[in-house]
Parts: sequence; structure tokens; C-alpha cells
Amino acid sequence: MTEFKWYEGTQKHKIHLSAILDLYDRRIAAFVIRDRNDNPLVFDTFDAAIAANPDAHPLFHSDRDSNTPIGYSIRNRSMPE
Repeated sequence: MTEFKWYEGTQKHKIHLSAILDLYDRRIAAFVIRDRNDNPLVFDTFDAAIAANPDAHPLFHSDRDSNTPIGYSIRNRSMPE
């Protein structure tokens, strides 16, 4: 997750980039850009990566605890963490 900030006058704006990196060939498997950093952003990015690579057998790693919503969602998809 990456946050970008910019200013227009005194008003601050933010967007969030969620990307999934394929560690085999170092390409971006999927990305989503939104104005909110929330669980749907992460879930939509993950779903986009799976949809773009339907024959893949991914291994998911996050620096977050597996009891967080993303860990719960991954376990429900029967995917190794």
C-alpha cells in the first residue's frame, strides 16, 4: 500500500495505490487506486490479481497479522499464507 499526497493551494489530497507483485518475474500482477485506504481496496486488488491470473497458484504474504480481515479472507479462499 502506498499513499500519494499533493496540494492544490492549501487543500491536501490523497490517493492510495494497492499493488500485488509477482515475485517470480517482478511484474505487477494487479493494482487498484482509490481515494480511501480500506479493506475493500485490498480485497479488490487481490480479486483483480486472481482474475488476471486464473491458472496461478499464489502464495500470499502480508506484514499484517493473519487474524486481520485480509488474513480471514485469504483463509476463506483456501489459499496458503
